[in-house]
Amino acid sequence: MVIRRECLFFYFHGLPGSRLEAAKFNEVAASNHYRLIGIDRPGMGLSPIDKKRTILSSATDIENFANCLGIEKFSIIGHSGGAPFVAACAYAILETLTGAAIVSGMAPLEKPESKIGMARGQVMVSRLIKILPWLSTVMMKLNLKMLKNPKMIEQMIKQLPEADRILFQDPEIGKALINSTIEAFRSGSAGHSYKANLLFSPWEFEALVQLFN
Repeated sequence: MVIRRECLFFYFHGLPGSRLEAAKFNEVAASNHYRLIGIDRPGMGLSPIDKKRTILSSATDIENFANCLGIEKFSIIGHSGGAPFVAACAYAILETLTGAAIVSGMAPLEKPESKIGMARGQVMVSRLIKILPWLSTVMMKLNLKMLKNPKMIEQMIKQLPEADRILFQDPEIGKALINSTIEAFRSGSAGHSYKANLLFSPWEFEALVQLFN
């Protein structure tokens, strides 16, 4: 089976995140005659951790995945922590990729502009993880603990931007967002910690950074 190229997008989730994020957009995708496929990155959800994987190697993973499904042409879309992997695919996949979109994506933290509008706490965390990489494991475990504690979730929502708070006011959307993030920790927090260290460190090739200039 060959899927028509103009009808398919691979969805890259955030960090922490899982393939279930794509479900939030299934209705709008289907109504516009698009197929949206959410993919767990290594170490998240159903995908086993592989510490040999890098930002750039995600392009090879996606090409192999598409080949296994018999997909000749496809586009990709990702948000937040999925942005670097979208950029890597846009850089490295030359023939099968027809389009790439980044929504509210993180930029290389080496760039001063990447921190514009970022909450003070996030800036502090990124600096600490860069100096002390083991802190990423602690942060991911705290994230999981918070997601399973309604009172902690309530406090987290209060600190979000207004647009995000409005989303969480819808019980169905809020539950879906929380469940998709909990699913990310199905195999533990090691995969997220490894990916966080990748993203908070200098990205692996200059051409990828130049995509954000």
